[in-house]
Amino acid sequence: MARSVTIFVTLLSAPWANAAPPTTDDIRRWVHDLDDPRYRVRDAASKQLLAAGPPAVAALLNPAASADAEVADRAFKILAEMADSADGPTERVARDALRKLAVGSGRVSVTAAAVLIKRKHDYAGRLTALGARLEFEGDDVTDIDLDDVKEMADATALLGEFPETKYLSASTKAFDDAAAKCLTLLPNLEAVNLFQASLGDEGLKTIATLKKLRRITMGQSNVTDAGLKTISGMTQLEYVGVRGNNVTDAGVKHLQPLKNLTGLYLGETKVTDAGVAELKAFAKLQQVYLHDTDITDACLPNLIGLKDLEMLTLQKTKITFEGRAKIKAALPALEITDEGRDDAP
Repeated sequence: MARSVTIFVTLLSAPWANAAPPTTDDIRRWVHDLDDPRYRVRDAASKQLLAAGPPAVAALLNPAASADAEVADRAFKILAEMADSADGPTERVARDALRKLAVGSGRVSVTAAAVLIKRKHDYAGRLTALGARLEFEGDDVTDIDLDDVKEMADATALLGEFPETKYLSASTKAFDDAAAKCLTLLPNLEAVNLFQASLGDEGLKTIATLKKLRRITMGQSNVTDAGLKTISGMTQLEYVGVRGNNVTDAGVKHLQPLKNLTGLYLGETKVTDAGVAELKAFAKLQQVYLHDTDITDACLPNLIGLKDLEMLTLQKTKITFEGRAKIKAALPALEITDEGRDDAP
């Protein structure tokens, strides 16, 4: 607490607190003074750089990695304090600087990595306190589950501490388009579960920027055909789920560029035989969910044309038992999950 008060007083007493911010020349001079033989000068320079905030961070990177151990220690301590700042911009910029320093095997790299690991566990504790669940692999977080989080804005603001995360679940109405913007803090995401989230087409604009994403589950959300058009450029996608959404045949057509799809969940949507005809664009499809739709026997040729198909749902459709038998005859290894139909013999 005492250190926080000291920093606060320093900030208030800085000569630019009520005037112009420090210039590039000011920052350059203070960095130079970190190597001054006089303690008074070194101490004053450290305080001024700390108070300068984000503008000083880039100038401290080289000194922090300096071969001069004393200069490196002073510069590193300033960056470490900035990374613990209550000021959001200062904290983020300093944290990114520590990540750059952590690359390598030198003394400063090891120290920077240790600081970041401690911060990561501190932030993991904060996320957990908000109701999140995290899975670790070593010191890396692999999975983040926000399903039970109520204060979603507070939780998503912390995601930047875990850029290595590969899987995120936010199956809750508390996750909306504003929360989706924070997914850019997780560039390594491979799968997201947003089933029953308040995600809409606007949120998909953010999701479309995630280059490593392979699977999107977003059924019973606010996503429509327009949103599916937004993600049509994500050719790396392997699974798209829109169960129960306001999606029509037009939405299926928007997805045609996604040639790597192996799974497509269209159950409980407004897809018809015309939408099933669009499935011919997805030669790799292995799992297709079409239950609770108005498809009929007219779409059988298109279903039979999916030679890699392994699983198909047809419950509560207008496909007859005879139609189902034709599909099974053409694709004998296919599992059709409508064994409980009333018209089954």
